[in-house]
Amino acid sequence: MSENISINELTAIEAARRLAIDLNRVYLLLRLGRLDGHKVDGEWRVSGQAVEERLQRRQRTVAV
Repeated sequence: MSENISINELTAIEAARRLAIDLNRVYLLLRLGRLDGHKVDGEWRVSGQAVEERLQRRQRTVAV
């Protein structure tokens, strides 16, 4: 596994844990373009900002 992960990027596993969703769901969101990310050496890197925005949207939805 490559150790060249930007501080603003998460692995797919880290994103799944942060979002409290299944890893396969993260892969689906990435493939559908509903979660910002890209592949590095064949492994997904997820935008930390995209994860935080998704968490904020979820919190707003729950609060309503």
